[in-house]
Amino acid sequence: MVLSLLLIAGVTLAQTPENPNNVPDYAREAQSCSRVDLRPALENVGLDPIRNRGGRLDNFSFAFSEMLSLAKGEPVSARWLEHWLEDHQVSGLRETQTAVRAFLAGRLRPCLESAVKSEDVESTRLARLRRLAQAHADLNPSLQFLFKLFGTDAFASASITPFSCREAERISAKPRASLTLTETKGIDAIDRSLRAGRLPIAFADLTYAVSGRRLSASSGRCEYLVRTYEGPLCSKGICEDGSFWIERDEFRKSVTKVWSLEP
Repeated sequence: MVLSLLLIAGVTLAQTPENPNNVPDYAREAQSCSRVDLRPALENVGLDPIRNRGGRLDNFSFAFSEMLSLAKGEPVSARWLEHWLEDHQVSGLRETQTAVRAFLAGRLRPCLESAVKSEDVESTRLARLRRLAQAHADLNPSLQFLFKLFGTDAFASASITPFSCREAERISAKPRASLTLTETKGIDAIDRSLRAGRLPIAFADLTYAVSGRRLSASSGRCEYLVRTYEGPLCSKGICEDGSFWIERDEFRKSVTKVWSLEP
């Protein structure tokens, strides 16, 4: 009797038509999409769950400092990081890998976020100036050069006040586990990092930190939680304060490379 029921069920399943909306098999998608949310871990090391990059043109310093903060267990100042990278002309992957090794070994000691706040007044002021420049560029050609000046990196560097931090306000010198900064073309490194509790960085139209993952109950698809650094507002996807959810397959189309910390 049981065998007969199983055979009938097998025939029924085999004859079920394919979903016309192309929704993936829920169970199969779930195997690679266990729920992860790194926002509590970021809060535990001293970083706010919602952050605002202000006048910065990209998210890189915020995303990268959060990657390092989780790896070190202490909050790295994004403002300190962007100045240090510029002062030492660190731009390529190899140079950044060297800096990360020094940081994890305790030889490079950034300022703590609590000592050098990243969401500073100067950044907010620069953001307003850039918006003003964009709004007036076509209205008054005679002043266009002036408004363009406000939007330059040189003006930003000259306008942001200097800062410093004492030894007691720096990341500890205690070495952490050995990790290597790795660059890959695909997004598999995102899932690998999330499973290990590490924060990956994806490069698309902006630089994004991917801080979570979930399986959507409505679509049956895997979604990533992407941090925006736009304060409590977000302008795309399924919004939460300071972040948005985007389907993994959709995110894959826009990502050009991924940075992750690998053992």
